Amino acid sequence: RASRRASLRCDSSLRVRMSSVRVNYWHPAVMRTVEYLQGGVLGALMSATASTVVQVARSVLIDHVEEASVISLDLEVGSPMVLLPTAAGRSGGLHADLGKIVVHNTVERRAAEGMRGADELLDRIGVRIEQMRLSSTSATAPSTAGGDGELGSEERMIDEVALDVSVERGIGESVGRALVIGGTGSELICSCSKHQYELLLRILSQNLAGGGDPTSLRS
Repeated sequence: RASRRASLRCDSSLRVRMSSVRVNYWHPAVMRTVEYLQGGVLGALMSATASTVVQVARSVLIDHVEEASVISLDLEVGSPMVLLPTAAGRSGGLHADLGKIVVHNTVERRAAEGMRGADELLDRIGVRIEQMRLSSTSATAPSTAGGDGELGSEERMIDEVALDVSVERGIGESVGRALVIGGTGSELICSCSKHQYELLLRILSQNLAGGGDPTSLRS
C-alpha cells in the first residue's frame, strides 16, 4: 500500500456504466416493499449486507494511516428519470430528468498551503451532474380497453441545470488533513404556473406523504 501511495496509485477500482433508467416512484408502495424486505429471512440478509457495506466504508474512510484505503472511481450514469405521479399507476405528475452523472477521482501530491517545503497526499473526488430538468406531465384519457393512458403534454419547470461537487481528503501521511468539500452550480431558474403548483401539492399529499395501501388512492 505504501508503494502505491508513492506512485500515486489506488488500492482497488470501481467502474460502473449505466444507461438511462426510468423509475415511477409511488411512496406507499415503496414503504410496503421496504417493510416486507425487513422481515424474516430477507431482513436478516439485508442486515448482513448493510453490515458489510459499513465495514467497506470504514476501510475507505478510516482515520489510521496504515489502514487508509483509496478506491479508483469511474462511474457514469446516463439520464436517470424519476416520475412522481399523483396516483398509483398513473403517468401524470412531475417528471425529473437527473441528467448525466459522472464520478471520477485522482490521487495527487501537492504543496501544502501555509507550510513551506511540505506537501500533502490527496484523494480528489469530482462529481458532475449536467442537463438536469424538471417538468410537469399530464396523462391522456384512459383508453376504452382500460389502463391509465399514455404520457401527455409536458411543461418545463426547470431546464438545463448543472452541478459540480469536489471532495478532497488526505490519505497516507496526510490522513489527518481536514476534509474539504466544494461545489458550483449553473443558474437555477424555475417557472411554476398555478396548475403546476397545485400538482405539486397533490403529489406531496397523495404520494410522498401517503401511507396505507398503494392501490387504494387511485383517482
